[in-house]
Amino acid sequence: MYQTYCLKIKPLSSYMTPWQSDTIYGHLFWGISLIYGDEEIEKTIKEFKNGNPPFIISDGFLGNRLPIINKEIISSEEIEKIAKDEKRKMIDVASEIKKLRKVEYVNLEIFNKLRVKENTVLKLRNEILSENTSKLFVDETAHNKINRISGSTGENSIFSQKEFFSDEDIYIYINLREDYSLEKFEKLLDFLEKNGFGKKISAGKGSIKIVQFEKFDGFEKVNGENSFITLSNYIPKENDFDYVENSIPLVKRGKVANIKGNVSNPFKKRFTCYKAGSLFRDGREIIKGKVLENVYKNDDKIVQIGIPFIVGVEL
Repeated sequence: MYQTYCLKIKPLSSYMTPWQSDTIYGHLFWGISLIYGDEEIEKTIKEFKNGNPPFIISDGFLGNRLPIINKEIISSEEIEKIAKDEKRKMIDVASEIKKLRKVEYVNLEIFNKLRVKENTVLKLRNEILSENTSKLFVDETAHNKINRISGSTGENSIFSQKEFFSDEDIYIYINLREDYSLEKFEKLLDFLEKNGFGKKISAGKGSIKIVQFEKFDGFEKVNGENSFITLSNYIPKENDFDYVENSIPLVKRGKVANIKGNVSNPFKKRFTCYKAGSLFRDGREIIKGKVLENVYKNDDKIVQIGIPFIVGVEL
């Protein structure tokens, strides 16, 4: 059994790494290794591999806005019907639907409404479109790779880096196994706070403060739940779901901590997963996802966690 918690984090600086669950797992695993030693991290990874994870982590969501639950495709016939029923110009309705399709996140209240079968994005469009948007500023800067031998840039040397700025808090949802020590987990959160998150923490990026960590009961059980939405990066295993309702794929290449990896090549192998917001018809497994092994130079101690935080939905 698991108890759900909500972790609220205040960014104290800009950050350069998106708050995705597998990256957060990596930071916490790093903390386990440094605080409790190799034996403890090996035990933890084994529990994840065996489908009995001590904790399950969601992505970090800005301003507590959660992925919109898209359960239908809005057809031109429906747009025409809305225009007729509401006595509006079809071009105005089409423009409104175009804005609706661009919405990625909604507040917790709307998210929970959309978990119920009778509520759709189209039905709640006025609530969704009237909601305040996220206050996130993204600065993308171009850089050149320098060849250390020649001292020049060479071909295909341009790359870009994104930097994220926001004064809103980040919300992370956590399912903590009831027999796992709360004190132990809070030490990992303290480690995360002191060390920062993501790229260039040594340069002051990703500096954070933990504002709140408490039990959370905002995801109430919905009668007739037959599906789930993932709030994390998700690598499925066999029998996880019956079929995909709405997929948001992501190809990613993870990175290992400098103390664990080869400094000259810190990157893991590429992998594909489903992003937060992907929707699935339910399968038989309660704990979804799996641990991806052999992701870094045949070192079985380095893994990629694809076990997601999920919330039930009625379709």
